Amino acid sequence: MASAPDGVDPAAWAALLKWSIAQTAEGDGTSSEPPAPLSKEKKEFLEAVMKDGVVDLVKRAGEILEALHEGTKPCREGTAIDDDATDRLVGLMEELMDIVEQIDFAMALVQIGGGSPLPAIIENGL
Repeated sequence: MASAPDGVDPAAWAALLKWSIAQTAEGDGTSSEPPAPLSKEKKEFLEAVMKDGVVDLVKRAGEILEALHEGTKPCREGTAIDDDATDRLVGLMEELMDIVEQIDFAMALVQIGGGSPLPAIIENGL
């Protein structure tokens, strides 16, 4: 099996392959012809969709943690932040919560050291 293109999650790539194979199963009624190889244009389109359409949630969680760390820096230095900054940080926390509610991503968050900044954010009242 070919490896996933650069920037594409290998698990998502494998899931797409598995789904594609299931769709061309014998007797599915779509065609009696064997599937044709993808043209270069179709392959490039598929790779672009996989790169742009599939979000690496572990990477995104890391980006959120970095933004939260930077965004709460004034709080750690004893300076208040304005309502717009607070709203942005709350939005990031909600997005992170959506990610870590999935157990696999929650474990990955711990593995990338994402658990340690969270108590500090909570202590600062965000």
